[in-house]
Amino acid sequence: MKQITVVTPCFNEEENVEAVYIETKRIFATIPEVTYDHLFIDNTSYDKTVSILRGIAATDPNVSVIVNARNFGHIKSPVHGLLQAKGDAVAGARSSGSTGVDARLCPQLAGRCTYCCGRET
Repeated sequence: MKQITVVTPCFNEEENVEAVYIETKRIFATIPEVTYDHLFIDNTSYDKTVSILRGIAATDPNVSVIVNARNFGHIKSPVHGLLQAKGDAVAGARSSGSTGVDARLCPQLAGRCTYCCGRET
């Protein structure tokens, strides 16, 4: 079975990360032909983002959290997340709440590419 890693970069997203987690979990529950893990990578948020994510990760083995030692910015941090991904393919999900990826494509993408992304419209 193919595995998709969802990478979500975060910075001060305490109001959004739980909703992103719940929506991602809901979407992948509808795709039985793949497994997934969800990697949140945090750029040293100074709000409650990290504590919320650690609480989620403590109860869901599909979730892992990387907390950067400092803010590496919106380019380097997601790239680091990509390098840490375990899946056969990687999908990016914005911490603002819009995934940007149609998860129904994940089973096909897992066999054809290693990274997929989308844009908000």
